Amino acid sequence: MKKALAPMSIQNNTSVPLSKYDIEEQNFSILGKSNKLKGDFIFRGVVRIFSEIEGTIQVDEDGQLFFEKDSIIDADVQGGHIEISGIFKGKIKASKTTVLTSSCQFTGEIESKDLVIQPGAIVNMKATAN
Repeated sequence: MKKALAPMSIQNNTSVPLSKYDIEEQNFSILGKSNKLKGDFIFRGVVRIFSEIEGTIQVDEDGQLFFEKDSIIDADVQGGHIEISGIFKGKIKASKTTVLTSSCQFTGEIESKDLVIQPGAIVNMKATAN
């Protein structure tokens, strides 16, 4: 019978075993492909979404929210840093930066301190700088 390997972390080009404490103390969330979620969501830390979501999404002001290329979002979103690479319809209120990447298809409203629109993004929006 093979012995199970412990999860590893790479620090300074050396592998270090991850303890249960290391994982429990992290503030991150990942919602994978093929999920369809509907409702009100509140996150902390770094969030990566590959799923289809309808509703409201809130991330703390110091958090980072990434809607990945495969995501399909129909929501009102509030947070610090928000980056969209997928299909998005709705409203965004970002206290820091909103980034619409080259693969983004955005329809809606954005209120953000800083707004970055990369070449190639498909955008139909109303924007307000604050």
